[in-house]
Amino acid sequence: MNKQRKKHGNVLFLNPQRFGLLKAILLIAVPVALQTIISVGINMVDTLMVGALGETQLTAVSQASQLFFIFQLTLFGTTGGANVLIAQYWGKQDGEAIRSVIGYTFRVMLSAAAVLVAIAALFPREVMTLLSNNPEVIAVGTQYLRIVSVSYLFFGITTVLGNTLRAVGDVNVAMGASLASIGASVIFNWLFVFGNLGAPACGVVGSALANILARMLECAILIVYSLGFEKKIRFRFSWILHPQKVLWPSFIKNCAPVVANELTWVLGSSVLTMISGHMAFAFATAYAIFNVVAQISCALSQGISAAASVVVGNLIGEGKQAELDQPIRLLQRVGAASGTLACLFILAIIPLMPKFYNITPETFGVLVQIMAVGALIEIFRCMGFVNNVGILRGGGDARFVFFNDVFYLWVFCIPVGWWCSQQAGMPVFMTFFILRCDDVIKAFVGDWRIHHGQWIHQVTVQERPS
Repeated sequence: MNKQRKKHGNVLFLNPQRFGLLKAILLIAVPVALQTIISVGINMVDTLMVGALGETQLTAVSQASQLFFIFQLTLFGTTGGANVLIAQYWGKQDGEAIRSVIGYTFRVMLSAAAVLVAIAALFPREVMTLLSNNPEVIAVGTQYLRIVSVSYLFFGITTVLGNTLRAVGDVNVAMGASLASIGASVIFNWLFVFGNLGAPACGVVGSALANILARMLECAILIVYSLGFEKKIRFRFSWILHPQKVLWPSFIKNCAPVVANELTWVLGSSVLTMISGHMAFAFATAYAIFNVVAQISCALSQGISAAASVVVGNLIGEGKQAELDQPIRLLQRVGAASGTLACLFILAIIPLMPKFYNITPETFGVLVQIMAVGALIEIFRCMGFVNNVGILRGGGDARFVFFNDVFYLWVFCIPVGWWCSQQAGMPVFMTFFILRCDDVIKAFVGDWRIHHGQWIHQVTVQERPS
């Protein structure tokens, strides 16, 4: 590992020149952003293909995806916390510790996958009943959820391996795997949803099958690369069996707040989806469509936050906290720029929505209001990603990020949003703003913490028995 460090090193991250620092950020941010877009694109292909079948199928698949959303954010929480450890240990050139962190991350992923796949396979109707009161949506969603849950395991392995590679600056292969996956998803959806080239027309069931096959391909590519070609970490599955016990407290201390953060947030997000599902059908469909658009629009800011976490973690791991000021200022400016681009992207594609989705004029009218308000909120959401998920979490301040991410959602957005949803005369745009305004608050609070709080924490274990 030391030879690899000499070759790859932290030269990009420690370049004092602004251009060099921006290049370092973009070398991580752009591939991660593209990978995020591609990964979201797999689910978007499902909604686009199924959306051609009708609004009932579109809403059912979107609602059924909430369980996957829970699994996804559980993984993001676990890998997000683990990446802070990996980045700081990478700064310390401690390969043994990195292997143990990866082993524990796989253990958490496999446990979460087992629980959620069991829920989806055994109780799909009960899950759908929580998310919708429409009998047709529940019936269609039950079919989709039971089958698509098989893809969770493949997605889990892909996510852990991809995020591990990202933590040491290796991002291109994961992006390529995701690109191959979305291409496969388009082909398999075209075959099995509509019954082309002699394949059976399976509707939402075909979409679930296509999702599984696409995730399997992505997973296989990353496994082959990690086991046979990757040279920095040299991953082996045996690490899952024998991680160092002395690192477990550190892993839990750093990952538990992040996992709790993501789970509490996704639970709140699911409650918002439930609120939309019990409103007018047009609002529920429009809300589901916007959620897909928003996952794409924030991709660049997610890439920047990933770069921020690596940059901040590497500097802290090498004991160079004094050099953080310039990278933080640049990261925040780039984050604000990404938010502006996300806003313009959402506004630009509003006229294209009827071409992508088979929706009624009433639903499109609601969607226009939601996307206009959502575009403005997106500026602050992207800034919040960089401040909270990138800089603060990369600095080991996971507990504060936990508070900032969920407090305003649960204390204000959910109760007030529910009340607004029950008021017949409440404008659509106002109800939507109340449901999502926590993103605005979190951006400013995160910025205050960075410039006024004690947020830098050394999370690595200083001494370990041999």
